[in-house]
Amino acid sequence: MNLSLEDLPGEKWKPNPNLTGYFAISNKGRIKRLDSWSENRNKTFYNERIIALFLDTRSNTNSTLYTNLSYNGKRVQIRLYKYLYYCFVKKFDMNDRSLVVINKNEPSWNLDTSNLELCSAAYHLNKKDNTRLS
Repeated sequence: MNLSLEDLPGEKWKPNPNLTGYFAISNKGRIKRLDSWSENRNKTFYNERIIALFLDTRSNTNSTLYTNLSYNGKRVQIRLYKYLYYCFVKKFDMNDRSLVVINKNEPSWNLDTSNLELCSAAYHLNKKDNTRLS
């Protein structure tokens, strides 16, 4: 994982939904904390930096990259594929828990947004429901 603040070739950044002004996501799958002040009682200035990602391999069918961010004194977990699809492919209701984003890239950390697919959780879990949404 490249944690350098220097942009990668062809890298584009967009604000993270619901975290605008604090975090940005790139089409290369990197998350950046922007220069900002904390919102809590003890004001703290945070310098811009790239956030490390973790690989969740609990699922036998689809591993996912994620990170935990601190925002307004709360811990927020970011599932990378979901945010990449929303920001760089097509917007959808991120609060709808019946929707999942599947990463068809091999290996899963080789991110190409054209290989992300939005589908119903039922389709992903059962492979019976043909309700693909992409």
